[in-house]
Amino acid sequence: MMKRVNRVELTGSLALGAFGIFYTVKAFGYRMGTLSEMGPGFFPLVVGLMITSLAGIILLAGIWKERDKAWKKPDLRAMFWTLCALVAFALLVRPFGIIPAVVVLILTCLAARSDTTWPQAAVIAAGLAILAYLLFIVGLGLNLSALRWGV
Repeated sequence: MMKRVNRVELTGSLALGAFGIFYTVKAFGYRMGTLSEMGPGFFPLVVGLMITSLAGIILLAGIWKERDKAWKKPDLRAMFWTLCALVAFALLVRPFGIIPAVVVLILTCLAARSDTTWPQAAVIAAGLAILAYLLFIVGLGLNLSALRWGV
């Protein structure tokens, strides 16, 4: 019995591989340096090679699978709400701070899911807002305001 290539993983691995190759080629435009004194092109080269290698692994895994899964229609509702969440976060983080922006981001993302209740969404949003505050402002010391009103 001849194995068929999993088209979903084939498409994903080709897209990822193209991205990795592009990243690798662009890295050669910068000075590489040495291992002890890395130049600006060293890190993008390593990341590009890792992405390309990962694409190869995904491609091989797709070839070795027995059956091809049916191509699923993309969930346009989820894509729409995710895009809205990202735009809302970008618009809100500077004038209102990271906590309201993360709360709106999470609530908007959870609107794409039909199985999440509002109390669950509120708990998740509050938890992630606190986590974002602790990580980005307290831990990393980024110059972001936690909570601000007005522009």
